[in-house]
Amino acid sequence: RNEAYFDRKAYLDAVEFSPLFTVDHFMDGDVDIYPFVSTGFADLDCQVREDGALGTTFLGMSCHLAPLDRPEVRLAVAVALDRRTLAKVSFSNESVPQLTDNFVPAKLKGFFPVAGDWEYDPNRARRLLSQAGFGDKKEFPTLTLYTSKSRRAFGLKVYRELQRELEAVGIGLSHREYGSLREVR
Repeated sequence: RNEAYFDRKAYLDAVEFSPLFTVDHFMDGDVDIYPFVSTGFADLDCQVREDGALGTTFLGMSCHLAPLDRPEVRLAVAVALDRRTLAKVSFSNESVPQLTDNFVPAKLKGFFPVAGDWEYDPNRARRLLSQAGFGDKKEFPTLTLYTSKSRRAFGLKVYRELQRELEAVGIGLSHREYGSLREVR
């Protein structure tokens, strides 16, 4: 739980996401949720859900790196993004995106709709960035979007839209693709 988060605090103490977790971590009980990667999971004493609508796509920020280590800057980035447009850009024939302010997918037990204070508002984003000391006197550092090479078309579409939206509030964005866990590390 991030006590410096800009909105109400999470109910969970922590949610850790990493592409470095393995099936062994799940089997040993170190990881609570893992993709259904083999029919061997069907024999386990655990709940298995199969539904493409449970997939989530999210943008994460490295909150330990400046200037994203400041809650007001993260809020500025959040309100600078038009999530509805981003969802349309990422739409494929395989899924119909559903927006949520919650990490729990809508079809999972425990989902509850949350209304946040971060609706799309580029003017508010500019004001927040200005209050944080960015603007004419101090340029905001360029952010980097990392996407998987295996999802190249998706990553490029999302990158172009994110770049357009962030540049409108004075934030530059670069793009980097990764192809292996080694590159992620």
